[in-house]
Order: sequence, then structure tokens, then C-alpha cells
Amino acid sequence: LAPLCIVAALLLPFEHARLTLLAVDHGSGKFRRYNINRLISAATFLLLLLGAWATGYVSLHVVVGLFVLTPILALTSLLRMHTEVGLGRPSSPSVGKLLTESIPYASAYFATQLLARLDTLLVLWFLALGDQGQYMVALAICGLLAIVPNALALFSFNIGAKKEAQHTTGKLALGCCGVLLVQCLSGVILGFMLLPLVQFLFGTDFASCAPMVMIMIPGLALDGVATVAEGYLRGKGRPLSTLRARVLGAVLLVGVSLILLPQTQTLAIPIGVSVGHAFSALAIVWIAFRTNSAPAVEEDGSE
Repeated sequence: LAPLCIVAALLLPFEHARLTLLAVDHGSGKFRRYNINRLISAATFLLLLLGAWATGYVSLHVVVGLFVLTPILALTSLLRMHTEVGLGRPSSPSVGKLLTESIPYASAYFATQLLARLDTLLVLWFLALGDQGQYMVALAICGLLAIVPNALALFSFNIGAKKEAQHTTGKLALGCCGVLLVQCLSGVILGFMLLPLVQFLFGTDFASCAPMVMIMIPGLALDGVATVAEGYLRGKGRPLSTLRARVLGAVLLVGVSLILLPQTQTLAIPIGVSVGHAFSALAIVWIAFRTNSAPAVEEDGSE
């Protein structure tokens, strides 16, 4: 698989360029162009895969090739809409300024990804191959709980970025309660539909992932509230305010998993995931309330 992994890594420069342009559209409120390109990016790989399947040319090598082609096509379509972007034209802001000011946001993003990816590393280290497959299916099912919060985080960022607007504690509490209600309803619906959904998408062989999913639902549902709160804090220029909460959540995830591993075996890591994400989520929501009335900070994210 190593050569295919190297080929798949070729998509990164194109995907990073596309995400940078999308970030500009997001920050400047060009949501129509932003949403259109996200839709194109999401649909391109699926359409290419369906085309390959219809013609009978489906193999691992073909899938990897289409996977690399997807961000290239998505970036091309975005560049056609960005008529002001082109090779040889001056960059505004400059690349150096962009890199310097992005350090706090990159640090916060790294901490978020650390919490989100550590469980996969633990699974590869401590679980047998069959159990790894069960966990990956459980993780894919639980990913449905992140769809709504990720969408809402785009709007919470812009709400936080509006320095002239007044965000009272009551409004913030109402927003958090609304997201929590959506997440609770989503978790309940997911719990009721779990077995039919797993059997339909992955087959009956993966039905034993259900206990893992049920354990992770509470923590990942709360993490959705934290995602929206985190977007609000980034908009207020405080990306580093959630760094400690995410790192402590990651430490808690690993600690709980390792402690419970001898007793609960395959369920130890899902329990650690739920506990770590729940702790991080509660801490981030508390930080959002604490900083809500704080004065605005500089654009570089310093506090």
C-alpha cells in the first residue's frame, strides 16, 4: 500500500490551495461561492467512482487515481470563479503575513485533530484486526453527529467576528441549548436506527459495532456543541483559548482507555473517546461563556 499512499499524498497541495481560497470566501462572507465549491468537491469523487463502476473499471489503483483527481478538479472550478486570482499577481495579504497570523489557528486545529485522531492510533496498537474493522465502522456511523455542528460552526464564526454586535450571555446560552437539543435528537434517532443502518451500509458482519456506537454517542454529541462554540471563539479572535481543553481531553482519552483496556477490552477505547470528548466539550462551552464579554483581541489571535 505504500506506493498508493504516496500517490494519494499528491492531492495535498491542491487541496490545501482550495481550502485556503475557501477560507478567504468564508471570512469575506462569499457563502454562495463557498457552498457551491464544497458541493462540487463532495460530489466529484462520487460521480467519478460511479462512472468507473458503470464502465467496469473499478480497482484500488483506479480509486486512488480518482481520489487524487478530485481536488484538482475542485480547485480548477474554484479558480474559474476567483477571477482575481492568478499566477504572477501580487498576493494580498502576503504569504509571510498569512503564515504568521495563521499560527494560533493552526495550533488550535492541531489540538482538535489530536483529540479526534488519537483513538484511531490506540485502536491500531491494541485491538485485533477484526475489532479494528468494527471500530472504524462505528466511527463512520458516529460521524453523522458532526454534520450539523460543522455547518453551524461556519455561522457561529461569523457571529463571533461581528465586533459591533452584542452577544449577551442569554443569547449564547440559547444557542448552546439549541445545538444541544439538535444533538440529543440526532443521537436518539441514530440509536433507534443503528442496527438497520449498519446492516444496510456495511452488512450483518459489522452489527457487533453497535455497543461501541452507543458508548460514543453521548461524548460525540456533546463535542458537536463544542464545535459550534469553538467556531464562535475563533470568530472572536481567540483560537488558542480551546487549546488546553483539547489537549486535556486527549490526555483523558488515552488515560481512560489504557486503564480500562484490561477489563473492558474492545469497549475501553470507545469509553475513553466519550469521556475525553465530553470533558473537552464542557470545558470549551465554559470558555465561550467566560470570554463572551471579554474585549476584542488583535487579529493575530493573541490574548
